[in-house]
Amino acid sequence: MQFAEHMGIDREVSVSREISKIHEETVRGTVNELISHFSVNEPKGEIVIVLGGLKEKHKNKDI
Repeated sequence: MQFAEHMGIDREVSVSREISKIHEETVRGTVNELISHFSVNEPKGEIVIVLGGLKEKHKNKDI
């Protein structure tokens, strides 16, 4: 939820849990999609979150 407030709901994000273990899992989507996913599927174990950069909306014509 804090990501949505500060980074926006359309940012791409990847959440991986239990890296290099038998129950390793990675979920990718927008912040909004992952909020929905983890509202139903409680995250367990150690997780790593990778947040995608901002996509350029308008090109700066002065450069």
